[in-house]
Amino acid sequence: MSIKIDRKSGRIILANNETITFDQLLSECEGVMFGMDNTGYCTSCGSENDTEPDSTRGYCENCEKNTVYSVVELLFKIGV
Repeated sequence: MSIKIDRKSGRIILANNETITFDQLLSECEGVMFGMDNTGYCTSCGSENDTEPDSTRGYCENCEKNTVYSVVELLFKIGV
């Protein structure tokens, strides 16, 4: 999985230098857990996709790879 954390800026770096902030990721997790959001990010191309809250290796409509992780799973992957 291609994901890095820039601790200095507090940004999560996905593939192709697409970035999201930690606060943005937490806000999206809140929407998944307490709302009707189904947000996930592709770790190959960085695009945002709709996915199940427990999705790992979901299908990306942009790059057509099975590399979409839900925002909740991304939190686990970065060690939060």
